[in-house]
Amino acid sequence: MRGIGVRHRSGFTSSTKRWIAIGLVLVVAGCFRILDVTPASAQSLMLTSWNSATDPGLRPDSDVWAGTPGTPIQLTAQNVTPPMSSGGVATVIARSVHFEDTLYINLQWADPTADMTTGSVGTFADAVAVQFPSVAASSVPAICMGQAGSAVNIWQWRADAQAGVPVTPTSGYVDLYPFEDDLHYPARAAGNIQESTLAVQNLIAGGFGTLAPVGEQVIAGQGTHGPLGWSVTLARPFVSPGANQPAFATGDVVDVAFAVWDGTHKDRNGQKSVSTFVRLGIVGEGVTPTPGLPPSAPSVPWATALLIIVAPLVVGIILFAFDRSPDARRDDPRHEV
Repeated sequence: MRGIGVRHRSGFTSSTKRWIAIGLVLVVAGCFRILDVTPASAQSLMLTSWNSATDPGLRPDSDVWAGTPGTPIQLTAQNVTPPMSSGGVATVIARSVHFEDTLYINLQWADPTADMTTGSVGTFADAVAVQFPSVAASSVPAICMGQAGSAVNIWQWRADAQAGVPVTPTSGYVDLYPFEDDLHYPARAAGNIQESTLAVQNLIAGGFGTLAPVGEQVIAGQGTHGPLGWSVTLARPFVSPGANQPAFATGDVVDVAFAVWDGTHKDRNGQKSVSTFVRLGIVGEGVTPTPGLPPSAPSVPWATALLIIVAPLVVGIILFAFDRSPDARRDDPRHEV
């Protein structure tokens, strides 16, 4: 006789219950995997690139954007690796259209200050970027600069690059630099990457420390600052300009992520506000946006939702039936006296 046992309401030990919980998680994860669904709310958020009947150009105040629905994209502080970001920008409103096989993306975010210079060590410029997987796949690359074998293509607009550098110094008079030969400019002589004079840089990255501009600098962009903050438009033709740069086509659904730098909050490099990947659907010809249309709403395929609900329910019913069966109670030593 083992002593007086206590009849429990459940026939499962704590260890068994833990394994049951793990099993339920694996079942749900398996459902996501079978349906090729990433279990994140942002992955079901759809940003639509509408067909435009008129050329929006690069002006952020174009009438085209006034009639295009915007999608709020939530941003969080970069917290993957030091130095972390302050997360000064919480939301960016994204809009997109395409015109004559060119993709246009307009981004708006609140920022009371226009940081457009980097003239000293402690000043930093406002900036915004969009990021695409270099190659479409069933899973997205790491959000921070991709990874080996799964690169990302980044279009970054910078306020200081658009403003440019003054041609003459703010003080003093200089008309001669006596040392112009390569001996005094070893970086230039070695062929190192030079500072870009373009408002938008076209970049490729395949992991931390690999970010670099590509030879095809074909991304156009323009930004304006107003009482409500920044509005920036980026544009690129559908055709891929080179390796690791995705092509676009009507009917495509691609992944895209966003990042914003706030110079006032000392954002620079990896210190920024970032989103997760969301979906960008390029709508076919003949479909145009309706003014006043509400922002795109998250959507989950009905088959996915049904499987997510039914699979754990079926497992739960089976486990409950086993728990209530006489064999389960007879085999449980806790029910012995």
